[in-house]
Amino acid sequence: MRPISVGLLPLILLAAVAACAQDPLLERLKRESARAGARSGETGMQNQVGATKPLREAFVDWIEARLPADKSGLSVGAPFLESVMLAELKSAGLTAPDDDAEARFGSLGLALTWLEELPDVLFVTAGVGVHCGEDDAVYMYRFDPRGRVRLLADHPKSEWGYYGADIQISEPDTDRRRLLLLRYQSVQCASARNQGFYLRPDGNLFVLEPNRLTIEFANRSVDMFVHNRTFLQRFDFSHGAERIAPLALNPRDFAEEWLTNPWKDVRAWSTPDTRDAHSKFSNDYVGGEFSTMGPCGRTPGRWLIGLNLRQVGEKELPAPQPIYLIVRDLGAYRYRMEYAGPAPPKACPAGAEPDVSPGADLWLDRAAIKALP
Repeated sequence: MRPISVGLLPLILLAAVAACAQDPLLERLKRESARAGARSGETGMQNQVGATKPLREAFVDWIEARLPADKSGLSVGAPFLESVMLAELKSAGLTAPDDDAEARFGSLGLALTWLEELPDVLFVTAGVGVHCGEDDAVYMYRFDPRGRVRLLADHPKSEWGYYGADIQISEPDTDRRRLLLLRYQSVQCASARNQGFYLRPDGNLFVLEPNRLTIEFANRSVDMFVHNRTFLQRFDFSHGAERIAPLALNPRDFAEEWLTNPWKDVRAWSTPDTRDAHSKFSNDYVGGEFSTMGPCGRTPGRWLIGLNLRQVGEKELPAPQPIYLIVRDLGAYRYRMEYAGPAPPKACPAGAEPDVSPGADLWLDRAAIKALP
Protein backbone atom coordinates (compact mmCIF):
# COMPACT_ATOMS: atom_id res chain seq x y z
CA MET A 1 0.00 0.00 0.00
CA ARG A 2 2.82 2.43 0.73
CA PRO A 3 4.16 2.59 -2.88
CA ILE A 4 0.61 3.13 -4.15
CA SER A 5 -0.18 6.01 -1.73
CA VAL A 6 3.08 7.80 -2.51
CA GLY A 7 2.56 7.39 -6.22
CA LEU A 8 -0.93 8.87 -6.01
CA LEU A 9 0.27 12.26 -4.71
CA PRO A 10 1.48 13.67 -8.06
CA LEU A 11 -1.64 12.25 -9.76
CA ILE A 12 -3.89 14.02 -7.26
CA LEU A 13 -1.92 17.22 -7.78
CA LEU A 14 -2.23 17.07 -11.58
CA ALA A 15 -5.90 16.19 -11.39
CA ALA A 16 -6.63 19.12 -9.10
CA VAL A 17 -4.90 21.57 -11.44
CA ALA A 18 -6.64 20.19 -14.53
CA ALA A 19 -10.10 20.08 -12.94
CA CYS A 20 -9.91 23.75 -11.93
CA ALA A 21 -8.55 25.07 -15.22
CA GLN A 22 -11.93 26.48 -16.29
CA ASP A 23 -13.23 27.22 -12.82
CA PRO A 24 -15.14 30.55 -12.72
CA LEU A 25 -13.40 31.57 -9.48
CA LEU A 26 -10.03 31.05 -11.11
CA GLU A 27 -11.08 32.97 -14.20
CA ARG A 28 -12.26 35.85 -12.00
CA LEU A 29 -8.91 35.73 -10.21
CA LYS A 30 -7.07 36.01 -13.53
CA ARG A 31 -9.16 39.00 -14.58
CA GLU A 32 -8.63 40.88 -11.34
CA SER A 33 -4.91 40.12 -11.38
CA ALA A 34 -4.64 41.50 -14.91
CA ARG A 35 -6.56 44.63 -13.94
CA ALA A 36 -4.32 45.22 -10.95
CA GLY A 37 -1.20 44.65 -13.03
CA ALA A 38 -2.42 47.16 -15.62
CA ARG A 39 -2.45 49.82 -12.89
CA SER A 40 1.08 49.13 -11.68
CA GLY A 41 2.60 51.87 -13.80
CA GLU A 42 0.23 54.65 -12.77
CA THR A 43 2.24 57.70 -11.72
CA GLY A 44 1.74 58.83 -8.15
CA MET A 45 -0.53 55.96 -7.14
CA GLN A 46 -0.44 56.06 -3.34
CA ASN A 47 -3.17 53.69 -2.21
CA GLN A 48 -1.91 50.52 -3.83
CA VAL A 49 -3.68 48.38 -1.23
CA GLY A 50 -6.96 49.97 -2.28
CA ALA A 51 -6.12 49.36 -5.92
CA THR A 52 -5.70 45.64 -5.25
CA LYS A 53 -8.80 45.25 -3.04
CA PRO A 54 -10.95 43.58 -5.76
CA LEU A 55 -8.11 41.15 -6.40
CA ARG A 56 -7.81 40.29 -2.71
CA GLU A 57 -11.57 39.68 -2.47
CA ALA A 58 -11.41 37.34 -5.44
CA PHE A 59 -8.36 35.63 -3.93
CA VAL A 60 -10.14 34.93 -0.63
CA ASP A 61 -13.14 33.46 -2.47
CA TRP A 62 -10.81 31.23 -4.48
CA ILE A 63 -8.92 30.12 -1.37
CA GLU A 64 -12.06 29.19 0.53
CA ALA A 65 -13.32 27.17 -2.41
CA ARG A 66 -10.08 25.15 -2.32
CA LEU A 67 -9.91 24.52 1.43
CA PRO A 68 -11.35 21.30 2.90
CA ALA A 69 -15.03 21.46 3.76
CA ASP A 70 -14.56 19.85 7.18
CA LYS A 71 -11.98 18.34 9.52
CA SER A 72 -11.60 15.12 7.55
CA GLY A 73 -9.95 17.04 4.73
CA LEU A 74 -7.12 18.18 7.01
CA SER A 75 -5.71 14.68 7.08
CA VAL A 76 -3.69 15.34 3.91
CA GLY A 77 -1.67 17.97 5.77
CA ALA A 78 -1.07 21.69 5.31
CA PRO A 79 2.13 21.30 3.21
CA PHE A 80 0.33 19.17 0.63
CA LEU A 81 -2.68 21.50 0.48
CA GLU A 82 -0.34 24.44 0.04
CA SER A 83 1.61 22.74 -2.75
CA VAL A 84 -1.60 21.93 -4.65
CA MET A 85 -2.93 25.46 -4.39
CA LEU A 86 0.39 27.06 -5.30
CA ALA A 87 0.73 24.77 -8.30
CA GLU A 88 -2.68 25.89 -9.55
CA LEU A 89 -1.76 29.56 -9.14
CA LYS A 90 1.51 29.04 -10.94
CA SER A 91 -0.13 27.10 -13.75
CA ALA A 92 -2.57 30.00 -14.20
CA GLY A 93 0.29 32.50 -14.41
CA LEU A 94 -0.70 34.23 -11.18
CA THR A 95 2.64 34.01 -9.39
CA ALA A 96 5.70 36.08 -10.19
CA PRO A 97 9.44 35.41 -9.80
CA ASP A 98 11.09 37.25 -6.93
CA ASP A 99 13.56 38.97 -9.25
CA ASP A 100 10.89 40.47 -11.54
CA ALA A 101 9.71 43.63 -9.74
CA GLU A 102 7.64 44.85 -12.68
CA ALA A 103 5.61 41.63 -12.84
CA ARG A 104 5.09 41.46 -9.08
CA PHE A 105 2.20 43.95 -8.85
CA GLY A 106 -1.01 41.92 -8.90
CA SER A 107 0.73 38.56 -8.45
CA LEU A 108 -0.30 36.17 -5.68
CA GLY A 109 1.42 34.27 -2.90
CA LEU A 110 0.12 31.75 -0.41
CA ALA A 111 1.21 29.95 2.75
CA LEU A 112 -0.72 27.51 4.95
CA THR A 113 0.26 27.11 8.59
CA TRP A 114 -0.89 24.39 10.94
CA LEU A 115 0.18 24.57 14.60
CA GLU A 116 0.42 21.42 16.67
CA GLU A 117 -1.12 23.24 19.63
CA LEU A 118 -4.29 23.94 17.58
CA PRO A 119 -4.96 20.72 15.66
CA ASP A 120 -8.36 21.86 14.35
CA VAL A 121 -7.16 25.25 13.10
CA LEU A 122 -5.55 26.28 9.83
CA PHE A 123 -3.96 29.68 9.15
CA VAL A 124 -3.82 30.97 5.58
CA THR A 125 -1.46 33.81 4.68
CA ALA A 126 -2.58 35.36 1.40
CA GLY A 127 -0.21 37.79 -0.28
CA VAL A 128 -0.96 40.21 -3.11
CA GLY A 129 1.98 41.72 -4.96
CA VAL A 130 2.40 45.49 -4.60
CA HIS A 131 5.25 47.92 -5.32
CA CYS A 132 8.30 47.08 -3.21
CA GLY A 133 6.90 43.85 -1.82
CA GLU A 134 3.84 41.79 -1.02
CA ASP A 135 0.82 42.84 1.01
CA ASP A 136 -0.13 39.99 3.36
CA ALA A 137 -3.35 39.14 5.16
CA VAL A 138 -3.92 36.24 7.56
CA TYR A 139 -7.12 34.18 7.74
CA MET A 140 -7.85 31.69 10.51
CA TYR A 141 -10.20 28.72 10.02
CA ARG A 142 -11.48 26.18 12.50
CA PHE A 143 -12.59 22.75 11.29
CA ASP A 144 -14.83 20.13 12.89
CA PRO A 145 -16.65 17.06 11.53
CA ARG A 146 -19.64 19.22 10.56
CA GLY A 147 -17.86 21.93 8.61
CA ARG A 148 -15.53 24.92 8.62
CA VAL A 149 -15.78 28.45 10.02
CA ARG A 150 -13.56 31.49 9.50
CA LEU A 151 -12.60 32.90 12.90
CA LEU A 152 -10.32 35.73 11.83
CA ALA A 153 -9.49 37.90 8.85
CA ASP A 154 -6.53 40.14 9.68
CA HIS A 155 -5.37 42.69 7.10
CA PRO A 156 -3.51 45.62 8.71
CA LYS A 157 -4.57 49.04 7.45
CA SER A 158 -1.97 50.74 5.30
CA GLU A 159 -1.82 52.37 1.89
CA TRP A 160 1.34 50.43 1.04
CA GLY A 161 0.82 47.11 2.77
CA TYR A 162 2.56 44.80 5.20
CA TYR A 163 4.48 41.59 4.50
CA GLY A 164 6.23 38.75 6.29
CA ALA A 165 3.29 37.72 8.47
CA ASP A 166 4.49 35.72 11.47
CA ILE A 167 2.08 33.67 13.60
CA GLN A 168 2.69 32.99 17.29
CA ILE A 169 0.48 31.65 20.10
CA SER A 170 0.98 31.60 23.84
CA GLU A 171 0.76 28.76 26.30
CA PRO A 172 -2.78 28.23 27.63
CA ASP A 173 -3.93 29.93 30.81
CA THR A 174 -5.88 28.19 33.58
CA ASP A 175 -9.06 28.46 31.48
CA ARG A 176 -7.26 26.98 28.43
CA ARG A 177 -7.30 30.32 26.64
CA ARG A 178 -4.37 31.47 24.51
CA LEU A 179 -3.17 34.74 23.03
CA LEU A 180 -2.59 34.92 19.29
CA LEU A 181 0.09 37.29 17.98
CA LEU A 182 0.33 38.24 14.30
CA ARG A 183 3.40 40.26 13.32
CA TYR A 184 4.06 42.03 10.03
CA GLN A 185 6.70 44.29 8.55
CA SER A 186 5.86 47.45 6.67
CA VAL A 187 6.46 47.36 2.92
CA GLN A 188 9.49 49.57 2.41
CA CYS A 189 7.78 52.05 0.08
CA ALA A 190 6.05 53.35 3.20
CA SER A 191 7.35 56.73 4.30
CA ALA A 192 6.02 56.69 7.87
CA ARG A 193 5.11 54.25 10.63
CA ASN A 194 3.68 54.49 14.12
CA GLN A 195 6.75 53.06 15.85
CA GLY A 196 10.17 52.74 14.31
CA PHE A 197 13.01 50.49 15.44
CA TYR A 198 16.66 49.70 14.79
CA LEU A 199 17.56 46.21 13.69
CA ARG A 200 19.73 44.54 16.34
CA PRO A 201 22.03 41.67 15.35
CA ASP A 202 19.92 39.33 17.49
CA GLY A 203 16.62 40.90 16.36
CA ASN A 204 13.72 42.32 18.30
CA LEU A 205 12.11 40.25 21.03
CA PHE A 206 8.43 39.31 21.32
CA VAL A 207 7.47 37.39 24.45
CA LEU A 208 3.91 36.06 24.45
CA GLU A 209 2.38 34.76 27.68
CA PRO A 210 -1.21 33.61 28.35
CA ASN A 211 -2.35 37.13 29.34
CA ARG A 212 0.60 39.32 28.43
CA LEU A 213 2.70 40.48 25.53
CA THR A 214 6.13 42.08 25.96
CA ILE A 215 7.96 43.72 23.08
CA GLU A 216 11.64 44.64 23.44
CA PHE A 217 13.36 46.60 20.70
CA ALA A 218 15.83 49.42 20.03
CA ASN A 219 14.73 52.84 18.79
CA ARG A 220 15.79 56.49 18.77
CA SER A 221 16.46 58.34 21.99
CA VAL A 222 15.19 61.80 22.86
CA ASP A 223 18.87 62.76 23.09
CA MET A 224 20.25 63.43 19.62
CA PHE A 225 23.67 62.17 20.77
CA VAL A 226 22.30 58.78 21.87
CA HIS A 227 21.91 56.65 18.75
CA ASN A 228 19.33 54.28 20.23
CA ARG A 229 18.07 52.89 23.50
CA THR A 230 16.19 49.83 24.70
CA PHE A 231 12.41 50.06 24.58
CA LEU A 232 10.27 47.73 26.67
CA GLN A 233 6.52 47.67 26.10
CA ARG A 234 4.39 45.29 28.17
CA PHE A 235 0.66 44.80 27.79
CA ASP A 236 -1.77 42.88 29.98
CA PHE A 237 -4.98 41.53 28.41
CA SER A 238 -6.75 40.25 31.52
CA HIS A 239 -9.22 43.16 31.38
CA GLY A 240 -8.88 44.64 27.92
CA ALA A 241 -5.50 45.94 26.74
CA GLU A 242 -3.47 47.79 29.37
CA ARG A 243 0.17 48.83 29.33
CA ILE A 244 1.87 47.71 32.52
CA ALA A 245 5.20 48.27 34.25
CA PRO A 246 8.03 48.26 33.72
CA LEU A 247 7.96 51.07 31.17
CA ALA A 248 11.75 51.17 30.99
CA LEU A 249 14.85 49.45 32.34
CA ASN A 250 16.61 52.49 33.86
CA PRO A 251 15.74 55.99 35.17
CA ARG A 252 16.93 57.79 32.05
CA ASP A 253 14.76 55.70 29.72
CA PHE A 254 11.82 56.10 32.09
CA ALA A 255 12.21 59.87 31.80
CA GLU A 256 12.06 59.53 28.02
CA GLU A 257 8.95 57.35 28.22
CA TRP A 258 7.35 59.92 30.52
CA LEU A 259 8.01 62.72 28.04
CA THR A 260 6.87 60.83 24.93
CA ASN A 261 3.65 59.18 26.14
CA PRO A 262 0.26 60.73 26.95
CA TRP A 263 -0.64 61.50 30.55
CA LYS A 264 -3.23 58.72 30.70
CA ASP A 265 -0.42 56.20 30.07
CA VAL A 266 2.06 57.61 32.63
CA ARG A 267 -0.30 58.96 35.29
CA ALA A 268 -0.05 55.78 37.36
CA TRP A 269 3.72 56.31 37.59
CA SER A 270 3.66 60.05 38.35
CA THR A 271 2.88 62.31 41.28
CA PRO A 272 -0.10 64.61 40.55
CA ASP A 273 1.93 67.83 40.67
CA THR A 274 3.97 66.76 37.62
CA ARG A 275 0.94 66.92 35.33
CA ASP A 276 1.33 70.60 34.33
CA ALA A 277 4.93 70.12 33.19
CA HIS A 278 3.93 66.99 31.33
CA SER A 279 1.17 68.80 29.44
CA LYS A 280 3.64 71.51 28.43
CA PHE A 281 6.62 69.45 27.33
CA SER A 282 5.37 65.99 26.39
CA ASN A 283 4.81 64.82 22.81
CA ASP A 284 5.29 61.63 20.84
CA TYR A 285 8.35 63.36 19.36
CA VAL A 286 10.71 65.21 21.70
CA GLY A 287 14.28 66.16 20.83
CA GLY A 288 17.19 67.65 22.77
CA GLU A 289 20.17 66.52 24.81
CA PHE A 290 20.72 65.47 28.40
CA SER A 291 22.51 68.06 30.54
CA THR A 292 22.48 66.42 33.96
CA MET A 293 22.11 62.85 35.05
CA GLY A 294 23.02 61.37 38.38
CA PRO A 295 21.93 60.49 41.93
CA CYS A 296 19.91 63.18 43.69
CA GLY A 297 22.17 64.21 46.57
CA ARG A 298 22.33 61.69 49.37
CA THR A 299 18.78 60.44 48.99
CA PRO A 300 18.93 56.78 47.94
CA GLY A 301 16.92 55.76 44.92
CA ARG A 302 16.29 59.24 43.49
CA TRP A 303 17.79 60.41 40.21
CA LEU A 304 18.02 63.95 38.86
CA ILE A 305 17.82 64.10 35.08
CA GLY A 306 18.22 67.36 33.20
CA LEU A 307 17.31 67.79 29.55
CA ASN A 308 17.67 70.75 27.20
CA LEU A 309 14.68 70.51 24.88
CA ARG A 310 15.07 71.76 21.32
CA GLN A 311 11.93 70.36 19.70
CA VAL A 312 8.50 69.32 20.96
CA GLY A 313 6.37 67.74 18.28
CA GLU A 314 6.53 69.82 15.10
CA LYS A 315 7.61 72.91 17.04
CA GLU A 316 11.30 73.80 17.07
CA LEU A 317 12.03 75.92 20.13
CA PRO A 318 13.80 79.27 19.52
CA ALA A 319 16.22 78.50 22.37
CA PRO A 320 16.95 75.35 24.36
CA GLN A 321 14.33 74.86 27.07
CA PRO A 322 15.69 73.21 30.22
CA ILE A 323 13.55 70.74 32.11
CA TYR A 324 14.60 68.87 35.24
CA LEU A 325 13.07 65.59 36.35
CA ILE A 326 13.39 63.58 39.54
CA VAL A 327 12.81 59.87 39.07
CA ARG A 328 12.34 57.56 42.05
CA ASP A 329 13.69 54.01 41.65
CA LEU A 330 11.14 51.67 43.24
CA GLY A 331 13.04 48.49 42.43
CA ALA A 332 12.37 45.70 39.92
CA TYR A 333 12.53 48.23 37.05
CA ARG A 334 9.65 50.24 38.50
CA TYR A 335 9.97 54.03 38.58
CA ARG A 336 7.90 57.06 39.54
CA MET A 337 8.18 60.66 38.34
CA GLU A 338 8.29 62.83 41.48
CA TYR A 339 9.25 66.23 40.09
CA ALA A 340 9.27 68.06 36.76
CA GLY A 341 10.11 71.72 36.31
CA PRO A 342 12.32 74.33 34.61
CA ALA A 343 14.84 74.31 37.49
CA PRO A 344 16.06 71.62 39.87
CA PRO A 345 14.68 71.70 43.41
CA LYS A 346 16.96 73.03 46.14
CA ALA A 347 17.09 69.63 47.76
CA CYS A 348 18.63 68.21 44.59
CA PRO A 349 20.87 70.79 42.88
CA ALA A 350 22.13 70.24 39.35
CA GLY A 351 25.78 69.90 38.53
CA ALA A 352 26.44 66.30 37.71
CA GLU A 353 27.67 65.66 34.20
CA PRO A 354 25.43 63.40 32.12
CA ASP A 355 26.18 59.88 33.22
CA VAL A 356 24.96 56.48 32.22
CA SER A 357 22.44 55.39 34.78
CA PRO A 358 22.41 51.74 35.97
CA GLY A 359 21.46 49.37 33.22
CA ALA A 360 21.47 52.02 30.48
CA ASP A 361 22.25 49.43 27.83
CA LEU A 362 20.41 46.60 29.51
CA TRP A 363 18.64 44.07 27.30
CA LEU A 364 16.55 41.39 29.00
CA ASP A 365 16.41 37.90 27.58
CA ARG A 366 13.21 35.91 27.22
CA ALA A 367 13.58 34.18 30.60
CA ALA A 368 14.19 37.47 32.42
CA ILE A 369 11.11 39.03 30.83
CA LYS A 370 8.92 36.11 31.86
CA ALA A 371 10.26 36.41 35.40
CA LEU A 372 9.14 40.05 35.71
CA PRO A 373 6.39 40.49 38.31
